[in-house]
Amino acid sequence: NTGCLDSIVTPIQVKVNEKPAAQIIASSNACESAKVNINANVISKDSVVQYSWNLGNGNIVRTPSPTTSTAYQRPGIYKLQLIVETDKNCTDTAFMQITVRALPTVSVNAPITICLGQSTQLTANSSASISWRTQSNNVLCTNCNSIQVQPNVNSRYTVVATDSAGCSTATTTSVNVVQPLRMQVSGNDSICIGESRQ
Repeated sequence: NTGCLDSIVTPIQVKVNEKPAAQIIASSNACESAKVNINANVISKDSVVQYSWNLGNGNIVRTPSPTTSTAYQRPGIYKLQLIVETDKNCTDTAFMQITVRALPTVSVNAPITICLGQSTQLTANSSASISWRTQSNNVLCTNCNSIQVQPNVNSRYTVVATDSAGCSTATTTSVNVVQPLRMQVSGNDSICIGESRQ
């Protein structure tokens, strides 16, 4: 052992793959029970092979698609998480918060029965803006709690309550129309005094 040392330096090329940049695109406000469309916006030089979504309501979605959707059944604040992964095994995580609003409440008077030719008033109560529609979806009135109707046949009416956030609730009531009786008399058109006819 002479105690002599030597070294060899060999260059090694290391390729550093670029990390993707992910962002969640969705409305920050939603209505209870309404469908929410959620999209991923990713900047990456490499191909994204998987989008892993935690939608905050117990739904976990793993998909090669950058889009998904869900519906939140209760009002509240939900935190979303997205993890994107490229074909080079690089990942990025994005977060977003969605506020889900409760639907407005609305009540309307019970079904009403009227005679043909009569009119009646229908009244709804809600803190939201109220509109009325026929069963064929024609708008009768907007921003009005009460309407006067005079249908010729049994009819159903829809009440839609819409709040300032655009969340809406619908309910229905009906008006039943009693048609007049039709009488038909037959038999001889003349009788003698003291006689009777059926």
